[in-house]
Amino acid sequence: MALTKARIADGLVHTVGLNRSEAKDFVDAFFDALRTTLAEERPVKLSGFGSFRSRPKRARLGRHPKTGAPMAIEARRIVTFQASTLLSDRLWLHGKATCEFVRNGDLSCPYPLLDQADGSAAFDVAEESPSLCHQGACLEPDCLE
Repeated sequence: MALTKARIADGLVHTVGLNRSEAKDFVDAFFDALRTTLAEERPVKLSGFGSFRSRPKRARLGRHPKTGAPMAIEARRIVTFQASTLLSDRLWLHGKATCEFVRNGDLSCPYPLLDQADGSAAFDVAEESPSLCHQGACLEPDCLE
């Protein structure tokens, strides 16, 4: 299920204690500030999440998708997103492990696996699932190449 503005507002109601109207206004104000800042061609940096930037794309020659005929594509501005290292590490579920214990060759990470929904410990990795590290990195030999 996709995360929508309504679900973000509901999360604020339950975690912060705002009423629904305040939460909706807060979310709307946040996204308005994000849009305004990007429209002014200034970057938006959200610590622990990432950075949004508005950048120009040059005009170029493209092709019409149905007919294949050449057509001009106008210059425009686009928004790019660069994930922070913290976000990238949380999303890195398979592949090279990022945990210092795993990088040092110890495949028994002593920290609990974090439940991404609320940040609480889901279970103790070392006891219940030795194939996962606390940062979500897969410890299977095939993934550690």
